[in-house]
Amino acid sequence: MEVSVDYLLGVIYAKQQSDGMEEQFSLVKTVNFVDDRLRAVQVDLTTSLGSMDEVHGYEWTIVRGIQVKLIRYNALTQYLLSNLGGGKYEWKFAHTALTTAISSYFESFNGNNGDTGYKGDLDEIMSYAALLHIATVVKMREMALPQTSTGQQCGLAADGGEGMSAILGLFRKYVKSTKGSKGDVPELVEENDMCRLQYPKYQWALQVASAVETGSLVLVLRLLNPKVHGNGSIDTEERWRIISRCCVAQVIPMLRIDLMRQYNKSFGKGEKVKDTDVSGFHMLQYSYCCAPLCNLIQTSLKYPSLHICSICQHQNQQ
Repeated sequence: MEVSVDYLLGVIYAKQQSDGMEEQFSLVKTVNFVDDRLRAVQVDLTTSLGSMDEVHGYEWTIVRGIQVKLIRYNALTQYLLSNLGGGKYEWKFAHTALTTAISSYFESFNGNNGDTGYKGDLDEIMSYAALLHIATVVKMREMALPQTSTGQQCGLAADGGEGMSAILGLFRKYVKSTKGSKGDVPELVEENDMCRLQYPKYQWALQVASAVETGSLVLVLRLLNPKVHGNGSIDTEERWRIISRCCVAQVIPMLRIDLMRQYNKSFGKGEKVKDTDVSGFHMLQYSYCCAPLCNLIQTSLKYPSLHICSICQHQNQQ
């Protein structure tokens, strides 16, 4: 199964064609083909684990490795196809696949299983689960946007409630707590040190959650701002940053809309605003990129030059 998953993701998905074929399929056709095979892999994997009397550490390493690849694949694919409607892509199946991959990964830590097998990806997966829950909370609180009719969903709710504090349960449940003087109750100082030192990606996701909860939306966008290496290569850290942003990409426009509400309330009384100011705190690369956003929330822009103004008008007409 591991070989099948590697071939599906590393060859067919990456190249959008199989070995020996000259024709390259569209991304959505490729994804539909890969999704169908991966669903069969997930069923076989679940069936195999259920029929085994004892699962050894190296077997849990393989199982977790497969689920990690499926989680990355599903998060990235949902971002890449986020502009498609339900007629071209089965969003219900996609959401179920991501949910199943994450829950299956965490289930491998139930009981004594958490003491066996490789656990190095736990920090990464906890950060994805936390970010997906953050996306769910943000979407739930934003009432100005209509509900989608395609079945597409933002994020994935974590166990433990609908509030932001539910993501703390990931650490309590899946990280082995340090035993203190009162049995299994973790010592607070040691637990904080463990989270910061051994789980930096999850700690970063908590910073994003805290910034969203306190309304520090400029800080949220700064934390989510991708840091691209100059050499164009993608290492494990860069890959994690890309997938992390994919987890919350659908709610970034909602954060920007809420940030503009704060901007108007704090500084504006209906007057025009500078596009350079707006694009700056929205982490937009070009000043004219903020024009569609300002038009959406009916905020007038004060352009620094006619050249920028003409670009904005041209883009809006398109």
